[in-house]
Amino acid sequence: METQSRKHFGWGYLILGILLVITSLIAFRNPFSDILALALLFGIMAILSGTWLFVNNDGGHAVLRIIAGILDILIGIALLINPWASALAMPVLFAVWFIISSVYGITRLIRVKQYYGTGHFWFAIVINVLCVIAGVLLLFHPLVSLLTISFLAGFYFMMAGFESIVYAFSYTRDNDITT
Repeated sequence: METQSRKHFGWGYLILGILLVITSLIAFRNPFSDILALALLFGIMAILSGTWLFVNNDGGHAVLRIIAGILDILIGIALLINPWASALAMPVLFAVWFIISSVYGITRLIRVKQYYGTGHFWFAIVINVLCVIAGVLLLFHPLVSLLTISFLAGFYFMMAGFESIVYAFSYTRDNDITT
């Protein structure tokens, strides 16, 4: 007898996705706003994102998830402890953060395809590849990145937020990618 997986709603994914989208809209709305405020805002989001990686085992390699979570939290703490120095280092910090977070996202794509289907798989590939490209651009062009950090960070948060929201609506407990 074949069992059907029951649909559940991924509240954690939805809350994280909404917070990431709101953060991205703030970054888009005030691209030339105080870089200090952005450093503080992004520091808080980095800590929340890193904490989420520890709380939610969403597939992928456990070691990469833990490394990405630790780096997210460390970057967030660095942004909050010394926001002025962090504002100057933000292009490099964000580049490393974008690349590591996106590479981690790529490592869980096989499970995404297995449990969420081909549409979600391709959606996740596009988002993660675009975020890796944004991270590389940030890393190799720090002066340009400093001038466009709000847009690039907003882009990253928007894509990560959309990905989390999509997972929230397609979450199944029986085929949870956390196992």
